[in-house]
Amino acid sequence: MKAVMTFLVFYGLAAIGAVPSGIKQGLLAQIKKELPASAQVSIEALSVPKYVPGDASIFILGPHPPLGLVDFELNWSGAEGAKRVFGTAVIRAQAPIAVAKAGLRVGESLDRSNVVFERRELGTYSESGFLLDWSQVLGRRSVGFAHPGTALSASNTRFPAPVVAGQVVNLVDEIGNVRLVARVKALQSGEMAQWIRVQNPTGNKILEARVAAPGEVRLR
Repeated sequence: MKAVMTFLVFYGLAAIGAVPSGIKQGLLAQIKKELPASAQVSIEALSVPKYVPGDASIFILGPHPPLGLVDFELNWSGAEGAKRVFGTAVIRAQAPIAVAKAGLRVGESLDRSNVVFERRELGTYSESGFLLDWSQVLGRRSVGFAHPGTALSASNTRFPAPVVAGQVVNLVDEIGNVRLVARVKALQSGEMAQWIRVQNPTGNKILEARVAAPGEVRLR
């Protein structure tokens, strides 16, 4: 620790105790803009050039969200004009995130019976992501098997595709004021605006159609 402090002082950096309170508060305000309101945030190992005024403006450079070792830029106007320097800090945050209450099977729908919220260190999931409330959870399905306590995110869960292979959907075509609707079978799963193959069950003709809504595709 002594060696680290010597390094910081040598290069004109100040440890957290010497940083103007305005810098710490300004950095905290910028960080909270990118993190959930429920997050408890702490700033550790904050270092900036020791001549920076407390009212300098702060711009976070990365990563986003600002968790772990964070780089930021400081700007202010001095007697010699605009000034710009850089600082670093270690940011930690905790918040309740969705986790599997019990083991989840592949394709299992997420609901209040199999998901709970636990306060976790967000930095652990900065790459995989996390789900913060029921509006982000309900309606999703597990992509693979999830062990109890597994943090749930967009990487291991997903919303069902609007159209699923094998599903019978409405094929809609509009010509002027005329709206034509036929029932066809989806040969592929598709997301919104994606073109997929569908089959007319009457003549077995295969067409390309665009996913327009859940259970609906269009020819144009």
